[in-house]
Amino acid sequence: MNPDDVVIFINPFNSEVEKIKETLVDGVGLTVIAVSDEDTIFPTLKVKDIGELQNYVYLAAGWNILIEVGINRGINLDKAERARKVGNEFVG
Repeated sequence: MNPDDVVIFINPFNSEVEKIKETLVDGVGLTVIAVSDEDTIFPTLKVKDIGELQNYVYLAAGWNILIEVGINRGINLDKAERARKVGNEFVG
């Protein structure tokens, strides 16, 4: 990881956010963004809590972020060179 990287946490545990900030933001210099149904200490994309389907909302939000970043950076997400996918790991 280097300071140019961005990490997106989906519904980070409240008990862990200070350690994440200390390690990744203060230590490495990364940009950290959260997707959550409540405010966090990081810039947060807030999504509405819809109960037992909340995990689907987080999944959809995360996938939309990946798609938008890929489109804006000209990355073909179906042939990613830096991403590791379960069952489809890129070996260079």
